[in-house]
Amino acid sequence: LLRYGERHWKYFDHFVGDSTRWLAPDNFQETPSPVVADRTSPTNLGLQLLSIISAFDLGILPRREMIARLERALDTMSSMRRLRGHFYNWYRLSDLGVLEPPYISTVDSGNLAGHLIAIAAACREIAEGAHDQPEEAAKLATLGERTRAMAMEMDFTMLFDEARMLFAIGYDERANRLDASSYDLLASEARLASFLAVAKGDAPREHWFRLGRSLTAHAGATALVSWSGSMFEYLMPVIVMPSS
Repeated sequence: LLRYGERHWKYFDHFVGDSTRWLAPDNFQETPSPVVADRTSPTNLGLQLLSIISAFDLGILPRREMIARLERALDTMSSMRRLRGHFYNWYRLSDLGVLEPPYISTVDSGNLAGHLIAIAAACREIAEGAHDQPEEAAKLATLGERTRAMAMEMDFTMLFDEARMLFAIGYDERANRLDASSYDLLASEARLASFLAVAKGDAPREHWFRLGRSLTAHAGATALVSWSGSMFEYLMPVIVMPSS
């Protein structure tokens, strides 16, 4: 497991640097010729920050280097165009411009907000064990405050359809409207967004119980029904939240 963890970390270690403005590119294409994608998303950013903390937890990354990488990423993120606290669905890494069409994704915002809150908690915990290095402890405390503030600035009310009591798939800034379709199942990659929005007071508690909980059976076991049965729907939210 540690070997797999190290291999996953190598992606972020190798592809994140000055040329990407210290943000993780969406992907690396090996064939037919090597190409690093010149774009990133809120989910990419959240996973990058989590990977930095995880690399430290696994003993792969020294604490000082972990702090430096978090600071560089957050400095870049703080300079990026946002809408009511939300990061747009895609940015060019070359100039940090918002890719067309300008769109806010409920799933991506939920992923990033949840990961930022997890990073804030991790920074506070690591700071408590860094009393031998007061400067590092102070930087960690500041990082925790920055990441939590960034998450709390995301206004999820703009993505909420009050008539349906559900979250829309996203918001089209150019058309100035929510998508017609909504996330209406508990077994969904948007579950984290719903959980956080209720916790923040951006959505009523009743919304949580509007999410469908239909069950299906297979091989003697039961599972919640999702739209496509993908692992993204089932496993993405539980990276940072309990499954029950």
